[in-house]
This record gives sequence, C-alpha cells and structure tokens, in this order.
Amino acid sequence: MITHQKLPPRFIQFYFALSKREEKEFSKLALCSYFSGKRSYGRLLKMLGLAKYGKNPDPAGVYSELLNDTKMNKRALWNRLSELNSIAEKFLVIKNTERDELKSKSLYFDELSKRKDHRTMMLHEKPVMNLLADSVGVNETSNSELEILLQLSSMHSERDNYETAAKLSSLQSDLSALNFLTNSYRHLLDRELQKRNNIVQKDSLIDRLVSSMDTSVILEKMNSQFPERYAPLGIYYNLYNAFREPAAESHYFSAKDIFLHGSGSFTGDFTNSILQYLRNYCIEKTNLGNSEFYKEIFELNELILEKGLFSDLNVMNSRTNHFRNFIFAASRLNKFDWIRNFINEYSAEIPEENRDDEVNLSMALLSVYEKKFDTALEYLYRIKRKNYLHYMDTSIYKLIVFFEIGELEESRMEMARLKDYLRKHKEIPSYFKSSYQRFLVKFSTLLKLKETPDSSVSGLFIKEMEKLKYIGLGGWLYEKGTELHRLAP
Repeated sequence: MITHQKLPPRFIQFYFALSKREEKEFSKLALCSYFSGKRSYGRLLKMLGLAKYGKNPDPAGVYSELLNDTKMNKRALWNRLSELNSIAEKFLVIKNTERDELKSKSLYFDELSKRKDHRTMMLHEKPVMNLLADSVGVNETSNSELEILLQLSSMHSERDNYETAAKLSSLQSDLSALNFLTNSYRHLLDRELQKRNNIVQKDSLIDRLVSSMDTSVILEKMNSQFPERYAPLGIYYNLYNAFREPAAESHYFSAKDIFLHGSGSFTGDFTNSILQYLRNYCIEKTNLGNSEFYKEIFELNELILEKGLFSDLNVMNSRTNHFRNFIFAASRLNKFDWIRNFINEYSAEIPEENRDDEVNLSMALLSVYEKKFDTALEYLYRIKRKNYLHYMDTSIYKLIVFFEIGELEESRMEMARLKDYLRKHKEIPSYFKSSYQRFLVKFSTLLKLKETPDSSVSGLFIKEMEKLKYIGLGGWLYEKGTELHRLAP
C-alpha cells in the first residue's frame, strides 16, 4: 500500500512542471478564498518556488526540505499539499476551457439551460452561431458543437419556436452522423495500424456497422451536404483503405489531395497527425519494395518543416528517431546538400544532452552516403555514446566503414564489442535488440565472403538480402553481397 510516507505528493511534481507564467496564474487561483477557503497557501507556494529553482529540485528531496522549513508534521504537510492538488485539478480544467472556446460555451449553455435562463441564452445565440460557423473546416465536428446545437434547439422548442428548433435539431442530427462516420473511420484506420504491431482485435461493432452501409452513397451525400466539413472524413476513409489494401495506391493519393486542398484551415495537431499517417503509408510502401515512395516521404518531410511541425525532432526512442528519419529519406534521393542544411538548421531542436552525439552520428551517416569513409570515422569516434541507441548505431556504422576501407580485424573487434553490449544491457527492448542481432549475423556472413569468396554462398546471400534491400541497411548488405558475388571464382 502506498502512503504519504513512501511517495512525495503529486502536487510537487505538478508544480515543478508549470511554466513561470502558469506558476503566477496558479498562485492567483490558489490564493483566492473561493478555492482556498480558510487556508493560506502563500508561504508554502513561495517555499516551493524557491525549491524549484534551487540546487536540488528533486520532489522527494523538496518534500523533506518542506518538512524541515515549515515545522509541520508529515500528516499536516501532506494534507496541505493534497488540498493544493485539488486546486490544481480545477486549474487544469480552467486552462483547458480557455484553449477551447467551443467547449467553454457548451458548458456555459448547459448551465444556462438547466437554470432555464433563456433570455441570456438568446443574447449569446448569435455570437455562438458565428463561432460555430468560424470553426467549420478546422477539424472534425466536436462534441461541444453538437451539445450547443442541442441546447439551442431545446431552448427554442420550450419557447414554442418550433421551426427554428427543428432546423437546429436537424443540423445537429446530420453533424452527429458526420461526426460518427469520421470517428469510425479514424478508429478503423488505427486498428489497421495496430495490426502492424501484431495487435489483432476481433471485429468491433463499428466494423460491422460500417461494412453494412452503402459507403459510396453516404460519403457522396456527406460531401455534397457539408463540403466545408467533409475533409477529415474523406481523409480517414481513404487512409483506412490505403492501409487495408496497400497495393491500392489511389486511396493514398486521394487522401493526400484532400489533405493538401484543405490544409490551410486545419489545426496544427490535426495536420501533424495526418502527415504522420501519410508518411507511415509511404514507409510501408518502400519496405515492400516501392522505392518511388521515397520521393513522397521526402516531400512530406519538407511539408512538415515548412509548416513548423517539427517538434518531434527531439523524440528519440527505441522505435524511431525522428531527426534521422528526415535524413534517411533524403539520402535515398542523394540529396546530400539538403541533409547538410537540415542538420545545421534543425539540430538545435534536439535535447542538449543528446545533441552532440546525434549531430556527430548524423554527419557520419552523411559522410558514409557520400563515400567519405575517413571523415565518417572521425565523426564516429567523437560520439560519447551515452545511451544504447547511440551506442548501437555508432557500432553499426563503424562496422560499415571498417568493411569499406578493408579494416577487417577492426570489424571483428567492433562486432565482439557490440555483441557483448547487447548481452549485458537488459534494458534494451528485445524486439529492438533482435534487429541489431540480425544485422550482425548477416554482416558476419559478408565478412566471411570478403575473406573467402564463394559464389554459391554469395548467391544465396544475395537472394536472402534481395527481399530486405529496401528495409534499413538491407540495401547496403545487398549491394556489398552483389559486389563480392561478381568477384567470386
């Protein structure tokens, strides 16, 4: 059982995550008597502020300091911080409604409706309807929008304005159908992507319902009735079918065309999510051997940069490295100047603790692509390899460089180091570790062929790698195997 004595209060972590502006806003809220009651939290918040910017901003350590500085017992201090945590919940709700005016108006209308304050609702009706009109095309239809239309319809019905009530009710009903279809195809799209991660679910009710509809007729009706709102539905529908049948490329291009046509009115979050879907489809196509889709990936990457949606460049984990993903696509098109400019311009987005290693590794990759192997080795030796992602990638590219310059003994030594590293570091996810182990097996075969050419073995090697030549470093292994096969007796 977790008690107040075993974990630092959640509020300390919440407070430490606030920006300076949010700290001031939260303090105003917490000091308001409506929220604080008879409590005064000013002194405690001041101490937290000093601790946050002190030498040891560790929540557990700060909790101990507060116990000492406030002269409060553990139970009393825990209770005060728990009360502040309750105020923090209200603070987050307020911040959320500040960012979403439709949600704020929906909650406001809900209260007015419960109080039967029709007069105030009527005063706000026109501005709210203008707000709904301005939101058209920005994103999927929101639940807040549907709630507002329902509340206004109910109000007019109670005031015997049946014609207006029916009009608003009909609009709310049609938009509900549009909203349902949009969410349904987004759900189906995500289920298709889950299959790529070996997550297979049974058919859902949405599967059955959507498959029972005359989809083409319904989509055509939606497009004609709500041309300014149709884009999200059309995009999700086509993306779902593109991933369901990757060979049907027309669905991808239809989704892309709809997206580009309406991209000026989409929110940043929606734009970013659709670009990631489009890019994932292109990556899948290249993995299937359709190399022409590297150009598509490159164009989508440029669009991401153009729209300033590159916040994911600072994300590095075992599944992907968003910064180098931009480099890999450009390298397939031999756009080496573009890569150099990208590294120079966007490396500042990488977290400082990883930046030097990531830049050196990226420059090493560029040098390998340009076949400047001595330069690549210089960059690789600069990498401090603080995390396993950088350690393993550095080793892999050292193996490539050593092979290219004929340093076979160095290759064997680096292979031994990497194998030992993979064996000792249990924190590396097994699915990720296995891909490096597979490379080592293939590289070991390549090394033997380099030392002892054998046309039958190299022929088998080429056949194996031909299936993988569009995936990761499979292309390099295939290329080197082909070269050795030509030279084999």
